[in-house]
Amino acid sequence: MERLEALLRCPECGSEIILDELAVCAGGHRYPIVGGIPVFLDETMIASDPQYAAQRAYFDSEFRGYQRYVLENWRLAYLDRLRTADVLEDPASPLVDVGVGGSGYTVIEAARGGRPAIGCDLSLEGLLIAREFARLEGVAERTLWVCCSAEKLPLASASTGSALAIAVLEHVPDDQAALRELARVLQPGGRACVATKRRRSSRRQGQTGSSLSTCSSPGTRSRSSNSPARVSAIASGGGANGETGGAGTCAAGACSSALSSNVPRPRW
Repeated sequence: MERLEALLRCPECGSEIILDELAVCAGGHRYPIVGGIPVFLDETMIASDPQYAAQRAYFDSEFRGYQRYVLENWRLAYLDRLRTADVLEDPASPLVDVGVGGSGYTVIEAARGGRPAIGCDLSLEGLLIAREFARLEGVAERTLWVCCSAEKLPLASASTGSALAIAVLEHVPDDQAALRELARVLQPGGRACVATKRRRSSRRQGQTGSSLSTCSSPGTRSRSSNSPARVSAIASGGGANGETGGAGTCAAGACSSALSSNVPRPRW
């Protein structure tokens, strides 16, 4: 846990964060800690953005119904594909899941395999539930839960070995900013797995549809990098050379079949 907490950075000024009764940075910014979870959200910004406000209200309500930790078949299928992509089990570097949701299963299962893992989400309700699930599953010491927006991750640059954003980009107001942040926190040679809707124009919560699944492995080949532009292009459907991708396309061909469009849309 201390190792993961050391990766926290102020989303406003980028300085290190110290956790005590509050999360405080060297620049004087102060953030609340609720139930052990630092909250790096600008409530004024959330309230002024109809999409942010609607998304948080929707998912807060959804996650309150989570009573116990269960790995349904579709979650097991995603875990299998993430293991195939070699992003879950690497104790040498942390994993971050942006939009981890109320089950927290990707973070919990990564931690169960010995990997330190960070779960980020807009929903504090969901994070409180996921954190309790991690405690009940006996992996709390290898996890960190952070309430934040995908566009402002409170993590140090090049601090994670793997970054996940599964069924998230269609829910954020600025998906390009979210992708830039995903790229920023990845280490050189790190790996990002992104899954989003094939039809990016629809952003209504709870809507089903075909998925566009991509997996990038920056730095694994000479033509790969974890630049914001590259991750953005991949997640929008571009392949390793900027080609238009379909369901299951993978950057540089490194993670074939890492994710599948046949898996039902997650209810995180």
